[in-house]
Amino acid sequence: MLGLIITGHGEFAPGMEEAVTMIAGQQNNLSSVAFRESMNLDDFQATLQRTIDEQLAESEGVIIFTDLKGGTPFNTAALLIDKQDKVKIMAGTNLPMLIEATLMAGVLTDPEQLARQLAQTGRENVEFVDFEALAEDPSEDEMDGI
Repeated sequence: MLGLIITGHGEFAPGMEEAVTMIAGQQNNLSSVAFRESMNLDDFQATLQRTIDEQLAESEGVIIFTDLKGGTPFNTAALLIDKQDKVKIMAGTNLPMLIEATLMAGVLTDPEQLARQLAQTGRENVEFVDFEALAEDPSEDEMDGI
């Protein structure tokens, strides 16, 4: 099993974790670490390091999901995992990536293999929805909810 950590600015991480839980149920291998405006960088770094260590103790590897490449959560994670083959970082995280990660984390045990697959999933699920075109061609309607 792979451990999954979400981190990002403000309420991004806990919000994404809550959304995953709503859709896929409670995930024991999923944690979130928020970087809030009021937070000291040293405190954030210590919390993220502790979470990485906890996940590594319970899993075969870890994927860290960040909101923004080059942002403080991403940069902090990159510094903390320097030269750790069992930990990989994703940037630009979206909900479809996280849902697939929860489904595949027990199947794939190579964090790099899963991270590459999730990057593709993330790209495939970003699109412009043209409602005018949908109105003209109802067969294109994909508006069913989960």
